[in-house]
Amino acid sequence: MLTRQWVCLLILLVTLVCAGCSARDVGMPNRAVSADFTLNILPESYYGGAAECAWETGVELTESGCIVRVKTTGADSQKALYFDLGYDAETMHPVAAEPVGSALECELLNVSILDDRGTVHFGMILPNPDQKAGFSGDGVLAQVEFKYGAAEENRRVSGVPTDHYSSAELRNWNSPSLVWYSTFSGDCNQDGIVTVTDLTPIGVNYGIAFTPENFWMDGSLLYAVDTDRNFEITVADITAIGRNFGKDVLGGFNVYQSTDYLDFPSSNDEPNGPGAALIGNVAFKGADPQKKYKLGYSFEVTSPDESSYYWIRPVDSSGNTGTPSRMITQIGLNTSREDAGAAELLWDDENSNLVWGYNFPGDYNQDGLVTLFDLTLVGVHYRKQGPFAIDSTEALVDSNHDQIISVRDFYNVAVHFDKPFNGYRVFRSDDPTDYPLYNDSQPTIDPFTDHTYVSSEYEGPRDIWVRHIETPGSGMYYWVRLVDQNGLCGTPSNMIQIP
Repeated sequence: MLTRQWVCLLILLVTLVCAGCSARDVGMPNRAVSADFTLNILPESYYGGAAECAWETGVELTESGCIVRVKTTGADSQKALYFDLGYDAETMHPVAAEPVGSALECELLNVSILDDRGTVHFGMILPNPDQKAGFSGDGVLAQVEFKYGAAEENRRVSGVPTDHYSSAELRNWNSPSLVWYSTFSGDCNQDGIVTVTDLTPIGVNYGIAFTPENFWMDGSLLYAVDTDRNFEITVADITAIGRNFGKDVLGGFNVYQSTDYLDFPSSNDEPNGPGAALIGNVAFKGADPQKKYKLGYSFEVTSPDESSYYWIRPVDSSGNTGTPSRMITQIGLNTSREDAGAAELLWDDENSNLVWGYNFPGDYNQDGLVTLFDLTLVGVHYRKQGPFAIDSTEALVDSNHDQIISVRDFYNVAVHFDKPFNGYRVFRSDDPTDYPLYNDSQPTIDPFTDHTYVSSEYEGPRDIWVRHIETPGSGMYYWVRLVDQNGLCGTPSNMIQIP
């Protein structure tokens, strides 16, 4: 009788356990799985006018954790899916999130954020969704895999962007106004904050390859979508969403002024120098769903000063400042963290000479001043493609070193218009870390020597500069930099080491 009672009790317990499991549940892990999964479907899931539909989660237990599947019922032309999935971070942690099943029978673009403790953020979209029908009916579209064990403390840091690609595109001085485009890497829909829904513009424009003309001159929205700046929309552009997820520029843009160029921040996340003055803030404009162009801004300087330097920094919703724009001034060089203006430095071991080609972006007739006349050579060599010999006119006009003469080289005339050139400074060090961290970082060591510019009216092959080094020093490092009349140094050349 006693044995029969134990058998009945065992059957009852098994029945109760199974009653709480999905039909897909497998195995009988020794740990319980919290049922507190909270699914939040974001409205951007209904791209292209897809009808709203029902969503639910199904949990499959595994020996080491569980799999949560996201299923739709009654979908009609579903082309995208964006959701936040809340979970109990004290008992489990996510290890993967991905599209599943054959409901959408093609390779989907997707992005997942797994290191925001307590919430999984996931997004996916059909590539070129306007050309596809989407999914209709019932089916599982995505899944998230969890393992037992508490999630790590939150490694996801919100704040302001400090990466190189998030530098505001500050145009040349246009007295009395400063003009710039917002450039926030990962914020592809330009709403001021990076979320998984920034995947949509990448999907819509997926596979588009375009020319620098479209990229730089017409303010195309493709500039915001092409996050890796390679003139093509690919899966690589998704990386910036993961890098800057949760960061924002909703505090607008701060405008700074200083009479000392050393007040410019030494790195993207460093504060300005003590002499930098905040002269204004321009509010973030907000997203426009119909906008096809980059967000443009301007600020009128009430008392322009020829001896002052100006730059822009984005501000997040907490007041933190991020990556600075390039620094510009009414006279003298405009500095930039872009790789424009770098001389190609070579070592002539036989004659103990440093050798480099003249490269002041925009000064294509090599007279030491950027004027409208410099546009002529861009027109003459327009669309020619490299590789170009170092002493050729084409190498001079290809001031961006991208092996093609394009509108970007016209653009450098606008960037450096009316800017004078005052020669090069040669730097030498036995420590390679003395090489500037950024193109616009000012020297931390004294120059080895100056190389004064001598104006040349010769219109032909590129001027080649030579500096003889009497005692070069084995193992020493050398580089050269543009310098203006104020002593401000521009983009460094490559660094070479003496054998």
